[in-house]
Amino acid sequence: EDCNTGNPENDELNLRGRVISGPYGQYFIETIKPGPYPLGLDRFRPSHIHFMITPPAGEPIVTQLYFEGDDYLDEDAGSSDPGAVDRIIPLNETETGLTGIFNIILDIDPDQKAINTLQPENGNSNYVQNISTFPNPFNSQIKIEFDLTESLHVLVSVYNINGQWIQTLNDEILIEGKHNFIWDGKLVNGYSVPSGEYFLNVQGPFSHQMKKITFLK
Repeated sequence: EDCNTGNPENDELNLRGRVISGPYGQYFIETIKPGPYPLGLDRFRPSHIHFMITPPAGEPIVTQLYFEGDDYLDEDAGSSDPGAVDRIIPLNETETGLTGIFNIILDIDPDQKAINTLQPENGNSNYVQNISTFPNPFNSQIKIEFDLTESLHVLVSVYNINGQWIQTLNDEILIEGKHNFIWDGKLVNGYSVPSGEYFLNVQGPFSHQMKKITFLK
């Protein structure tokens, strides 16, 4: 059948992407915020993004992510369902655009079936604060600083614009207080990365924060 909702060529990969999570389940995507689309008779579906999560064991889970403040949340059968409350997340304005956090938590039963549940970030779990990067853009090295409100395991890593892992700067427990790391714009093998935009990911046990950094040779 013809498609008239944004994919006129019926390309099965158009408007889709695949992301492989990191060793601690961290992931991120960068995309254009979708808009609502008409259903007819002056009815609209709210803005949303579909997710299919495939755990290492068990069956895939399919769900939808919605955004707070959408005019059509109460009219839609999916987003107005009481069970959808954990899948409606706030978006915050940042220097790089709108950002939001959607934590996907999978409980595995003894039969290895994913049985539960998808939840947004709990604001009380933001143990990593005051992340700064300097200079940005950079051409030799960039200094990364942040504060921890308590001692915990922190993963500090760099990804390219396609979501591919580039470098890990920390993967161990850090004590409460201020910490700083240096990235020299190089891969694990010592070769320099090409000029362009990269993502710094600072991941705690229950939350993560990202900043866009730019490397210029």
